[in-house]
Amino acid sequence: MSPLTIIPPTATPTAKASPQVSHVQVMPHEEWHAEGKRRFGDDPRKWLFVCPMCHTPQSAEDFYRAGFTAGTGEVKKVLGFSCIGRWTGAPPYDPGSPAGRGCDWTLGGLFTIHRLEIIFPDGERLPCFEFAEASATQPQP
Repeated sequence: MSPLTIIPPTATPTAKASPQVSHVQVMPHEEWHAEGKRRFGDDPRKWLFVCPMCHTPQSAEDFYRAGFTAGTGEVKKVLGFSCIGRWTGAPPYDPGSPAGRGCDWTLGGLFTIHRLEIIFPDGERLPCFEFAEASATQPQP
């Protein structure tokens, strides 16, 4: 089986940084991929991303545990773009809720609070969750 290559999910490209955030880092895809390898190693299934709303760390492995099927490409479409809580039954984000349970946030909604956009060689820019710290604890759906 070939190793999983994670790319930011397909979404409507943005022409410029969102107005709702004060700073959006734009990172070339190659640099983003190298940073993931530097932080988490060669296996992208173990790379951790953090939801910008509820701050829950999550990886491809979490999505597989939540019911996604390996090898179908499903995880590539949502990892780093939609919070794992959308598939584990987590309710909408509530600041008073326990940390690490996930929420229903996605970068494809009306509000944009992301701070990272990946730019591809063709100029397409896609919003993406930031990498989590390597020491972050993952949720167990």
